[in-house]
Amino acid sequence: MNFLFALTLIACVIFGVDGARILVVFPHQARSHYNVYEPLLKRLAEKGHQVVSVSHFPQKTPLANLTDVDVSSSLPSLIGTMTMSQSDKVYKWLKLKSVLENRGSVICDPVLSHPGLRKIVQSREKFDVYIVEIFVSDCFLSIAHVLEIPIVIGTITSVTVPWANDVLRNPEIPSYIPNWFSSYTDRMNFFERFGNSVDFFVTKLAYRYLSDNPSYEIAKKHFGNDLPDFDTLRSKISLILTNGHPVISTPRAVAPGFKELGGIHIPPSGPQPLPKHLQDFLDAQGNDGVIYFSLGSQINSSTMSNQVFAAFYKAFEQVPQQILWKCSEEKMPRLAKNVKCIEWAPQLSILYDYKY
Repeated sequence: MNFLFALTLIACVIFGVDGARILVVFPHQARSHYNVYEPLLKRLAEKGHQVVSVSHFPQKTPLANLTDVDVSSSLPSLIGTMTMSQSDKVYKWLKLKSVLENRGSVICDPVLSHPGLRKIVQSREKFDVYIVEIFVSDCFLSIAHVLEIPIVIGTITSVTVPWANDVLRNPEIPSYIPNWFSSYTDRMNFFERFGNSVDFFVTKLAYRYLSDNPSYEIAKKHFGNDLPDFDTLRSKISLILTNGHPVISTPRAVAPGFKELGGIHIPPSGPQPLPKHLQDFLDAQGNDGVIYFSLGSQINSSTMSNQVFAAFYKAFEQVPQQILWKCSEEKMPRLAKNVKCIEWAPQLSILYDYKY
């Protein structure tokens, strides 16, 4: 009787676990793009799914169930490659053209040609889910078609971009939703609403001709002339993850297929502790606190014009706070007395500090 009872109890608690095989492609060589969704990949692997990650940033310490395909040799690093003049394109259409031409189709051929990715495609490995970045190039959606992956999930490392809204019919109301490339807010007068409407039209048109068309020709080169058009491939996307959040974004309607995951890169237990010299610097500032200033990893602070640097210098010396600036001190003309320059900064740990 005891044996039958124990056997029945065991049978009641036994359940099946079915892990998925997931192919993930992050083709852009900007570290920030990968950092946003890296915790998601790790969590999927921890839950027993088999994750194959194609990116420029393999894990420093191998993880169970997560296989890295390192394609960093396919594209040059972006660290420190952008000057202030390149980033300060006031005329938005020049900025749009620059993003689409320098971050769009130009990455397709080098990454699709990489032996690691070609091996996956040629071997016709079976995957259950495909997660792919859909920032400014959709040539990598072709992989889901070739490998016949049934579930396709798109990721965006910012708030949603204009050309992604049409994929899942995300509401796009230019009267109060500002275009990604514009400087408008959600409170616009009549002329600004008209200009915002034009912005939406032009950005999608530019995306079609500056990114989609050349990307599609490259995709056909790799996968054959019978490859379906990108509109057909995009229709296979069932979910889009974005790095937005309603708390910090303007209020807007969001389609059920769009999920805003802003902050997903912050671990529940908090980031790594700060190095002692930085923690001591922050703790020594008292109630005034610290202002952290960074232009990111791509923009080289030393390329500021004298006029721009003078403006920052004047602004910094007028505030009571100490300024923690991510820059190379030896390359800067001069620094205000309250500015501390560091070449590398654990940004997440600095911003996470509850005092500041």
